Amino acid sequence: MSLGTISTRFDPNFISQSGMLSNAQSPLLLPEIAQHIGSFAGDRERRDLAYTCKQLFSSVAPVIWKEIPDIKIVIQLIPGVKLVEVPYGDEGSGEGGITPMAMIPDDSLSTEDWTRYWFYAPFVQHLNLFAFCNDDYWIEGSRFLFTKLNRRPLLPNLRRLSFFGMQGHSRFDRLVWFASCLSPTLQRLRLIDIPEGPEEEDMVRPAWLLLSTLAKHFDASIPDVPSDIVDWDPSKSMPALLFPGDYQGGLFLFDNLPAPTSLRYLYIRLPQLWQTTIYILGCLPLLEELEMGFYDCRDEVAPTPNSNEILLPPDSFPSLRRLRLHSMPSTVRCHELWAIKPMFSGLLLLSLDIHMIDYGTDSGRSTFNPPQLIYHNCPKLESLSLHIGYKTQPLELMLDLLSIIPLKALCLYLGTGYNLEVEDPATCSWRIFPHLRHLSLSKILGVPELKLLPKIAKACPNLEWLHIQSTDPFGLREQPMDTGCVDHTAYQSIEIETDMPGDYPPYMEEILQEYWNTSCCNMSSFLKAIWPNASFLPLSDEEFD
Repeated sequence: MSLGTISTRFDPNFISQSGMLSNAQSPLLLPEIAQHIGSFAGDRERRDLAYTCKQLFSSVAPVIWKEIPDIKIVIQLIPGVKLVEVPYGDEGSGEGGITPMAMIPDDSLSTEDWTRYWFYAPFVQHLNLFAFCNDDYWIEGSRFLFTKLNRRPLLPNLRRLSFFGMQGHSRFDRLVWFASCLSPTLQRLRLIDIPEGPEEEDMVRPAWLLLSTLAKHFDASIPDVPSDIVDWDPSKSMPALLFPGDYQGGLFLFDNLPAPTSLRYLYIRLPQLWQTTIYILGCLPLLEELEMGFYDCRDEVAPTPNSNEILLPPDSFPSLRRLRLHSMPSTVRCHELWAIKPMFSGLLLLSLDIHMIDYGTDSGRSTFNPPQLIYHNCPKLESLSLHIGYKTQPLELMLDLLSIIPLKALCLYLGTGYNLEVEDPATCSWRIFPHLRHLSLSKILGVPELKLLPKIAKACPNLEWLHIQSTDPFGLREQPMDTGCVDHTAYQSIEIETDMPGDYPPYMEEILQEYWNTSCCNMSSFLKAIWPNASFLPLSDEEFD
């Protein structure tokens, strides 16, 4: 008998009678599903159902559990644990509206069978640890839970982890959560853990725990590296002094952690640039993309101790192709970083935030000259994005870069709050740059500077995509630009994207949207005079990549 001969009448009482509704937060195991379905079928029908359901379940379950939006779903799988809100003060909430939650165990935590958990946990590959929080919750009381793990990762096949949203958690709880989620199978890791105050600006942090774990794994590959920065060992005195009670109970969590040596993408924020950190990350054999941010810029002048004595092996960063550096703190740090040549030699994409750096063309360490440094250190570079400061001459910088580096994509972005004056194009050296395909100019050109676009069209005859975010997005709302200045027409097919900055108060959105629509219409007639075959993309906030 085929499945088609089974009664197709839907019984509305089936869900409630079978108990599936009451188990909405406790997913059924295969034997439970089979019991429910089998109770409604005869002998021959059961055989057909058993074969079909086995195939269906084995295919669907991994897809459903592959990506988990937050840790609460994982916690709900664990027997003997429930989440409850914890009263905080008179209003039952923490500072700034934060609602603390606690994981409350009962006796079944240690006695109940964890088969259900270990059946589903291996399916989880992507986890945003506290994405649900939005800084409104924290979950405490996690330490007792992981005694059951016995040094096993919470999610043994985790591929992608976003570790952020930890505001309100104690420092020790942050370490525990990170240690528990650290899996040797990790391929993508976003680690954002910014100190909440000066008292936290030490090395007892998840970032240093990660670096220490990697350093121990690659110990034989890292000769003569100073150990005072990353030799973070749970047997050392610092964590024991900071957490005398918690430390003893959680010691095993930090002992022999699995090193995520298969990382292909890493985003990490550090207080400052330590070359030893670069040394350790350079040992990751599969790391293709690295993003680093710096949240402490107090060491702006003094060079890093022994910075000239640390040289990376030539085979460091063997797979690195994309590098993004956010908030570079000083010119001195930039020069120290660029001295680490293996970090840049294989790059195809580079993104630099140098808006606090003094740009200059001299060869000294007091200024930063991106074209020359990139030319000498990034021979394979195809795509470059620069977040520049108001002291930079953007047109000169663009032409210098394109003159010596055969870039396929270039983005120049000026930070909010600056009033940039673009230099006179007559003083610049214009050439033909046939290699450039994508160009993004964000907050670089005001309405008067849009007259530069015919020159750009002539200099970049193979341009396929142009993005413009004007410094005066509503400047053309009164009338179209005069096309009399268009002295060059480019006939290639090109996609043009213009967008409006989004940092305006909500009460102005409606009128500004009207202004913007008018400005876009007036600007498009000017752009069409330069590129007759242009097509205009919908508004987008996508990051230049």
